[in-house]
Amino acid sequence: MKREEKAKLSKREQFAQLRSDFTTFLYNKEGDEPAVVMGRTALSWGKIGLFFLVYYACLAAFFAAIFAIAFSTMPEIEDGPKYTSFISDKPLLLVYPENGIGSWKREDIDRSIKTKYENFLDGRYNFTPLFIVKKNCSSGHKIMVDQ
Repeated sequence: MKREEKAKLSKREQFAQLRSDFTTFLYNKEGDEPAVVMGRTALSWGKIGLFFLVYYACLAAFFAAIFAIAFSTMPEIEDGPKYTSFISDKPLLLVYPENGIGSWKREDIDRSIKTKYENFLDGRYNFTPLFIVKKNCSSGHKIMVDQ
């Protein structure tokens, strides 16, 4: 039906025409032609269905292969985890208990650093700030003074 003809119809007739067009779209069996469902023939729907069946079967096979590879590389539970951190058994690489930014890089770690580290692990370490904030008497501004 043309647009001009649809404009002449009443609201009820327009709705009936819309319903008729939609049902024709859902299923159309006219004359000798094969039935059409949503604009496609049975052969067309079969090809689409076969494509997606093969597509999802390949996707499932790929997913299963990835899981098989991942599980084949995992060690047994008795063997422990596969990956252990490089720094898990070296706590000095994680904790710097002495004040000062570069003090932990020194090669000659003396007894005071070892004592501070042991006190830190025991919970007896004194957390004093690196700088003390003092007030400048002349201008009233706060300044930081090294300990």
